[in-house]
Amino acid sequence: MDCSGHITGMGDCFVGSGLYLGGWKFDQICARNRGICLKRVLFNDGRRCGVSVKGLCCMKVDKVSGNVIDSVGVTDVDVQSERKKELNKIQWDNEDSVVNGLKSMAESGLLRKYAESKPLARRVSVMEMRMLTRQKVTPKTLDFSGDKDATLISNSFYSTFFASVILSLFAQEYLPGPDYFRYTVVFLIASAPFGFLIAGLSLPQLLQYLLIYVQRLVSIDFRERLARHEAGHMLVGYLLGLPLKEYRADSVTNAVQFYFEPGAFSVLDHEKLDILASVSLAGAVAEALKFGDARGGFADLMQLQSFMARASPALSSDEIQNKVRWGSVRAYTLLQQNQNAMEELVKLLARNAPIPECIQAIEEFD
Repeated sequence: MDCSGHITGMGDCFVGSGLYLGGWKFDQICARNRGICLKRVLFNDGRRCGVSVKGLCCMKVDKVSGNVIDSVGVTDVDVQSERKKELNKIQWDNEDSVVNGLKSMAESGLLRKYAESKPLARRVSVMEMRMLTRQKVTPKTLDFSGDKDATLISNSFYSTFFASVILSLFAQEYLPGPDYFRYTVVFLIASAPFGFLIAGLSLPQLLQYLLIYVQRLVSIDFRERLARHEAGHMLVGYLLGLPLKEYRADSVTNAVQFYFEPGAFSVLDHEKLDILASVSLAGAVAEALKFGDARGGFADLMQLQSFMARASPALSSDEIQNKVRWGSVRAYTLLQQNQNAMEELVKLLARNAPIPECIQAIEEFD
């Protein structure tokens, strides 16, 4: 965006020629933030103001000479207060309210980061992916093969088997009561491994739910992984312009949901898939950046591949792999550029903070 030819005002404001209203000259304000020129306007107390690096500003100029007579600035505190008020007006269970509300706030300048980023998709090799992410994001660290999930299921089965043997022997020897009662208890305990196998074959999603639930209960590290994983989805989705629907900090699957979620039979163009690729893989990338590896990458990859199966025009196997690689790189870049926001978001999701508070954190922290 070209900002040349604009009159420099006081502070961080750059004002171009425009209309006059009540002695106040207002136009699409041109401000620079990280080298990016923005042209947005906002009504504040009856005056039209534009985005500046440190808030909002209006310039009062002489109609004849064009010289600046006065400047009215709005501080970051004012912006945060206005943003909070507008976010609280949104009905988060209503798609139109969320989509239109976030869009309006972004256009007015209250949401600086919403839909600020683009997928910027391009071809990228495995070697280039490793180089761009400093070896932190690879198919192995993101567990695209599902080896960690397989290991978890295997270990859980053997733990169930040995525990059932020990408990059966203990019950047979020491459990008080009549023989029929003791035999029944022993039989039920000894059947636990078979129940595990049946659940894995017939109800794999239920088994996954139970395993994640148990890990949540016993492992602080795993709870932090889940919070970081979902914070990655939320942050990257927000930056790429996906309207937030809801999230649940105590959920074990699909904790963060967007209104962008495609229907069961809808087709997806390649631009939407580029966005979905970055958002889907952001959770695993967020884990890998903190812990060196991810445990939720395989499930996210499977969901992403189900989306890509509905691509229009259809994607080749090579194109699918490239979108996965680039989605990982783009997620890594966005998370690295917003590290402070990411850390704050992890804390908020861990205590189940409301969505407006999460968005405030994303906007206020870099």
